Parts: sequence; C-alpha cells; structure tokens
Amino acid sequence: MSSIGHLSPHPPGRLLSTAGRRLGLTVHVVASVALLGVSAALLVLALSAAGSGAGSAAHATYDLMETLVFALSVPLALTALASGLVLGLGSGWGVWRTGWVRAKLLLLLAVVAMGILAVRPWVGRLADSTGPGAPATGATPWLLAGALVVNVLALATATALSIYRPRRRARTPAAAPATPEAARAAAAPPRRPPASAAGSRASEGAG
Repeated sequence: MSSIGHLSPHPPGRLLSTAGRRLGLTVHVVASVALLGVSAALLVLALSAAGSGAGSAAHATYDLMETLVFALSVPLALTALASGLVLGLGSGWGVWRTGWVRAKLLLLLAVVAMGILAVRPWVGRLADSTGPGAPATGATPWLLAGALVVNVLALATATALSIYRPRRRARTPAAAPATPEAARAAAAPPRRPPASAAGSRASEGAG
C-alpha cells in the first residue's frame, strides 16, 4: 500500500490541523488583547470614580463599569481561557508541560476568578451605594481599583510570556574526565608500519 494513504492533515501528536490551530490562535490573541484593554479601561474608570467621591458622577461611572464587566470582561476572560486550553491540548505545547504555558494558564485562571468573585460584585455594590439616597454597602472604591491593578498586571505578564516564551535549557551531562592512559593515546602520533612489512606489501603488489 502506498504511503500517501497514511498522510494526515496535521503532524502526529497534534489534534488540531493547521487551519484549526490558526483559528484558535486568532481567537485567543484577540480575546486576550481585548481583555487587557477592557481591564485597563475599567482601572481608569475605577480611579476616576474613587477620586470623585459618592455622587452622581461616581454612580454613572460604576453603572458603566458594571455594563463593561458583564458584557465584555467576563466573556472575554472565559474565551481567552477556553481557547488557550484548546490550543494547549490540541498542539504540541501541552497545558502543563511547558513552564510559560503553565504560568499563562494560572494567570488567566486568577483573572477569571478575580473578575467573577471580586470585581463584578464590588462594582454592583458601589453602583448601588452611590445612587441617590442609597445606603452604604461597605464596598471600598480603592479596593476595587487594587483588584483591577492586579488584573492588568497579570494580563500584561501573560502577554509578555506569549511573546518571549521563556524556556529552560536542558542541562547536558558533564563529560567524564579522561584517564592518563587515554590522554596519552589520543596525543600520540599515528604509528607507521615497519619497513619490512611495507616492502612485503610492495613485492606482493608487483607480483
């Protein structure tokens, strides 16, 4: 049987074809970069609202932040995480095999957890507490800003890891020290055959 029938659309060990890998990589890059931009915008809005105090401007800002978190931040974070898992499992990088991929996965998990468990509820509480005649809810504006700083730094680090892809070099085993006999044998010039042996070879060739 010809070997053409055994050709596959992607190399062995990879579940994704080249087209599938490019599509997954495009989705992952777009979602990750967009998430970084949205997180930076949320940080600027949080700092602006925290500096303006509890008023109508702060209430409007927190309402806008709540919309951004619900419509963009959480969906983009889940998309970046899911596409990263698909790329890791479907390509040769793996999910837990390479250090920089493992670090990116942990950073994305931290951002997703921070967004769902902290940023989203805090923004909602601050939007409620800054409304007209609303009672204080105990949410701290500067604590929200600090959580967003952590998110931005984590996403920037994940982006840098994707660009530089730092990998540890495998250590090569040290060569065993040469014995004195081996060193002398390697340094000695090649031996020439005796003259009698050379003469006998020449006479045999002439005969």
